[in-house]
Amino acid sequence: MWHLSNANFLTQPWIILDYKRDENLNAIEGVEYVDWKKIPKYPGIYILNPLPNEKEEMDEYLTRVWEREKIGLLADEGFMLNGIPAFETNLMQGRSKQIPMIVLTQRPSWITRFAFSESRYYQVFQMNDARDRKTIGEFIPGYRDLAPLPAYHSHYYDVDKNKLHVLGPVPDVETIQANIEERLDSRRRKKTTRYL
Repeated sequence: MWHLSNANFLTQPWIILDYKRDENLNAIEGVEYVDWKKIPKYPGIYILNPLPNEKEEMDEYLTRVWEREKIGLLADEGFMLNGIPAFETNLMQGRSKQIPMIVLTQRPSWITRFAFSESRYYQVFQMNDARDRKTIGEFIPGYRDLAPLPAYHSHYYDVDKNKLHVLGPVPDVETIQANIEERLDSRRRKKTTRYL
């Protein structure tokens, strides 16, 4: 949510692929819900609630996002998108098509490698599984040798600058929600003023 709160949803639409019906994301006032038929045209935050077995529908939807371009995607459970060709296509070509993606996973070793090889930034919290640490270590130089961090801290790696930082805890959920809502509300106010 913190990354989403800093995303460019005032200039292009962002779609949350919400498999788990996240209560914090769904509590944000001002988000709109879409179904398989709707690819949003206007800036803002939209939520799509797919089911785990709707692989073909997701592939078709993400293909339409790829065709439309200039749409951000947030996938809280990146593993759910494994095996969906259009997910990998968006990972590989999203930068040139202005499709920024935020993909989260608790098990890096289980997700497509394109989620890592095409990333410009990584934010990594404590990884206990050796396979997951190995996967992350293939993309962040020296990661396997880093000391564990305190709770709620993370390693943040900027690929282009080859810089590794330690991030402290992000603000609490209520603060992040309020920030998103304030930004969404400012967009609505500008839109209303324009049509008065």
